[in-house]
Amino acid sequence: MQSKGSTGPAIVATEQIEIVAKEIHLFGESSRLSLTKEAELTSDKKTVVHGAGAGLGLAGGATLAGGKVIVAGKGATLVLDAEAKLDGAMVKLNCGGEGGGVSVADRDPKLLDTPRDVKTKKLNVRILDAERRPMGDKRYLLTVDGKPYEKRTSESGDIDVEIPEEAEVGELTVWRDDSPSGSRLHWKVDIEPALPPPNRPAGARARLAHLGYYEGPPVEVIDKRLEDAIKRFQADHGVRVDGKLGPETAYLICKLHGH
Repeated sequence: MQSKGSTGPAIVATEQIEIVAKEIHLFGESSRLSLTKEAELTSDKKTVVHGAGAGLGLAGGATLAGGKVIVAGKGATLVLDAEAKLDGAMVKLNCGGEGGGVSVADRDPKLLDTPRDVKTKKLNVRILDAERRPMGDKRYLLTVDGKPYEKRTSESGDIDVEIPEEAEVGELTVWRDDSPSGSRLHWKVDIEPALPPPNRPAGARARLAHLGYYEGPPVEVIDKRLEDAIKRFQADHGVRVDGKLGPETAYLICKLHGH
């Protein structure tokens, strides 16, 4: 089969694909993945492994990057997060100079091909209370692919962060007050692709569902259920109640929903 954007043959599976054999070898232009009794990934140029916001890059040197990196040996550990914590029965520094340790050149991370330049996308979420008023200047904790984003909402209740491009789900906690043990709200967040414009039924339906006006399946036309949701929204916001996605209604839906 030929997939969209492909320049050669492709195998496309919408749900699941299994390849079972005693030995499996996949070849690229200058790389190979071999699955036998062991798994071996080789490349003539560079090898980069990504996963859940962490990565390992091999290109002459090795760079290991992630929100929290743990290196463990027999009786010693190195933990790298916001701080660097080295623990062992005996810790030796500068033992052996360049000959027995790491050269000055290899200490420069710019010389290594690092996977830290992960492609990202913008996530914008507006937090409203039960009366649909913005929860401005509230502490929040957003976790996406294991990485925490902890800040405060804007005055208009917005959360605006850069997250990994392939992220699809997250968890969000918003505190009602500044007490660490105080009342809080918690959601699981489905991170959708860019929504259709708000003047189209599919775009209005998604936004009105997020705002609590619509409950039901996705639609591509204005059916009775979506029309009633639009009317309820219009009545709440002083717009002429006609169940249509006119310019003023579409603008208000987009403004209240956020990006």
